[in-house]
Amino acid sequence: MKNSVIDNFHIYCLESKKESRRSLYGRFRIGPLLKGQGLTIGNALRRVLLENIETIGVTILKIPNITHEFSTISGIRESILDIILNIKKLVFKGNIINSNKCFLKSQGPSLVTAANIECPQGIQIVDSSQYIMTISSNMEFSFDLTLESNSGYFENSELLISPFCFPIDFVFMPVTKVNYKIQYYSVNEFQKYEYIFFEIWTNGSIEPTVALQKAAKKIIEILEPISNLQKKTIKLSESQSEFQLNQIHIEQLELSARSFNCLKRAKILTLADLLKYTKQDLLEIKNFGEKSADEVVHAVDQILKQIKYQLKRKDYDSSIKQ
Repeated sequence: MKNSVIDNFHIYCLESKKESRRSLYGRFRIGPLLKGQGLTIGNALRRVLLENIETIGVTILKIPNITHEFSTISGIRESILDIILNIKKLVFKGNIINSNKCFLKSQGPSLVTAANIECPQGIQIVDSSQYIMTISSNMEFSFDLTLESNSGYFENSELLISPFCFPIDFVFMPVTKVNYKIQYYSVNEFQKYEYIFFEIWTNGSIEPTVALQKAAKKIIEILEPISNLQKKTIKLSESQSEFQLNQIHIEQLELSARSFNCLKRAKILTLADLLKYTKQDLLEIKNFGEKSADEVVHAVDQILKQIKYQLKRKDYDSSIKQ
């Protein structure tokens, strides 16, 4: 019976439509599955779709000669805070290739929308009609935007940035809504199967089909190491230490999303990589603050205790501790 289910397993796109520029909809059927598997797979896919799909967003706004977000500019109807709130509504699609900077330069009087923003190669704004501000007098106004590709909620409050720059907290969640239901059917008393019916809405930056594919791949990446586990106890020797540290990935440190993403962007992927950095080195990583550095130091202490590996005090003090 199990082989029959695997042979007949399919994913069908039952419906796909564009509800608006900023709303794409897809409906899918997944199955057949054995009884009980629908809830397990459905919950996992839904969580990953809503929280772990990467997209592009604005993390820094730079306006020349403006010092704080509560400023007002003569000739501009909106305050700086209003402009920031409108910029946070922008939806981007594509990939960051060479540059992550967008620019706007507009001559007033005029109504400024997303269409006035110049994006780098490989990036587009989904809704060019998105309102930004109104220039009410005969003046020129410009600003720069820094983009980043990320997932989940990005809090930019720790950033040490240059003058006239404003950090922006951004929600990197291109999937706006997910519904699923499980349909049961029986061939006979002994053959009972399930189908999952998924509904996915996105903000227009990604097709629902692509979002579902990425979610499935992420789940496979998480579970693949578990499938390769071997039931044996390894006694750690000095000659094995470097190998052991290279096998401990930073995901196992259970860091916050902010600290984890900063380390990953800096190509720090394993505990062995991390121990090459001093605390001061970590603070020099882009977007990495004092709070994040303390969190990493604590996490390293804990993981070293768990694997019962005692570094020499001299080596330890010259690495992550200070």
